[in-house]
Amino acid sequence: MINAKRLLYFCFWIVAGNALALAQPSVADRFQQWPVDLSIKGRVLVTDSPNGLVAWLRKPNSNRRQVGTPPSPRWIVFGTEDLVTSVKQAVASFDLSIETRPGFEDPFESPADVWVWCDQRQPLQIPEEEIQSARRTLRRKVDSGGTVCLVGPIAAIAGKFLATPNSSQSISMSGLNLIPDGLLLIPSDEIPGTDPTRGADASAGTHPLAITEQGQSILSAEAKAVVVALSRETAMVLDGRKVVVHGPGYAKLHLAAGDHLPARSHAIRDRSTSESAGAESWMADWTQWRREAIDRTLERFPPPDRITPRVENGTLVIVGGGGMPDGLMARFVEIAGGTEAKLVYVPCLEEEDATREAGMLAVWKAMGVQQCSMLHTKNRIQANEDSAFLEPLKSATGIWFGGGRQWNLADSYYGTKAHQLMLEVLNRGGIVGGSSAGASIQGNYLARATPIENFRIMAPGYERGGLGFIHGVAIDQHFSQRGRQKDLRSLVQTYPQMLGIGIDEATAIIVRKSTAEIVGKGRVFFYSSSSPYSPSDPKVDEQAGNASQVFDLENWRFAPS
Repeated sequence: MINAKRLLYFCFWIVAGNALALAQPSVADRFQQWPVDLSIKGRVLVTDSPNGLVAWLRKPNSNRRQVGTPPSPRWIVFGTEDLVTSVKQAVASFDLSIETRPGFEDPFESPADVWVWCDQRQPLQIPEEEIQSARRTLRRKVDSGGTVCLVGPIAAIAGKFLATPNSSQSISMSGLNLIPDGLLLIPSDEIPGTDPTRGADASAGTHPLAITEQGQSILSAEAKAVVVALSRETAMVLDGRKVVVHGPGYAKLHLAAGDHLPARSHAIRDRSTSESAGAESWMADWTQWRREAIDRTLERFPPPDRITPRVENGTLVIVGGGGMPDGLMARFVEIAGGTEAKLVYVPCLEEEDATREAGMLAVWKAMGVQQCSMLHTKNRIQANEDSAFLEPLKSATGIWFGGGRQWNLADSYYGTKAHQLMLEVLNRGGIVGGSSAGASIQGNYLARATPIENFRIMAPGYERGGLGFIHGVAIDQHFSQRGRQKDLRSLVQTYPQMLGIGIDEATAIIVRKSTAEIVGKGRVFFYSSSSPYSPSDPKVDEQAGNASQVFDLENWRFAPS
């Protein structure tokens, strides 16, 4: 006879488990919440004035580190006559071949040509058929890797949204979306209060932040958009996914407030005037800002309550980079099935070509593994829909994630079918490992994921980008070697519900259930809020251990020797 108490207990956990599943969005629900077009293929420049083009042209092509430097000397210019003439006069001193065209319908033979649309009209004054023609032509140009410049009030149309101050609706979605999910506010003498460079005592009578305040009032978080306020005679360039500024002013990026996140603004200026302040002062990653806009429409992350880190099935191998502990890869292969293992290597690259990463497969084959493959894509649709690409994951017994910049792994796989299949490898008792970036990606919180440098451990827009093989932790690597103790401590102070794990180079933890065994030459650091847990006044404890020690992830302390 079935024990009644056991039956009641069993039913309780089924109901509770189902309720938890309903409360937490599944991986499949996340695909639409992450941009698919992570990078434009070409380059888009916007400015209110021909002087913005001049500032861009003065940047030397030889400076390879400079994003958005001018390309081909052959320019095709079209638009309203007066502004076309002004553009030609402004760039006359440069060695350019300039053609003028009456409209967008003529074919443009060379993808290297620079197209310049200069127009004194406001976007709402342009006939719809002309807008549609511009949309087809300019979109084709950017998608082919070309350069498009918009000069004058017309530059506001480059985003997805348009501000319509004289209309009954404050915004519309009638922009060209050349700058995805953007709302551009371009200085104009015809629209009062649209110059962020003029102070309260200037002739325009506007406050320097008036344009940002306008962006706040006309756009809610649900639009998932980034508002950009551009200074006079200044050019903003979106090149791939990076945004830079040329000229005397700045571009101020703004996000509306959401339910759990406040409004945020950040200005970038010309690199020549702000380089000493760090890359974030002169460059922004557009995909990161779009991700941060999306975050304002989602549930709070990380969740406010403490989660016990636990790997219910399978094994995790989490390496701090800088070399592999002796014998660890052999142990990984043995747990995956030895010579019968089915292994998948996932490199962490910004570029599309992963040929140089094939060495891992050679290592495995030398160890006798008969079935191993490498998966790499920068295409989220492929990672979500391509059955041939996904096939190796369906039977894999082990996955290894390579090192690099962990945001690349988040961009490619977070929320995709590939992500779901990776989780299933672990759920059916397989093994997942990785080093450096391949270590950080294993937590549900993604530490140190900013695409611009990697000095900040908390990266807005990428915090929820971890693949979540283990929850409730944030993992940092190269730990003692790069002096990252202060960073991880600050993360746990910000999120006291999280356990911070910092792993030295050539050191790893092997996680099963709720235990983490340390292997390798260095130490592993565990940062946790002091007991009793107090979100309002977090005090952070540091515990460090060496090889052969085991950390209890459930109780957040080392197990007795």
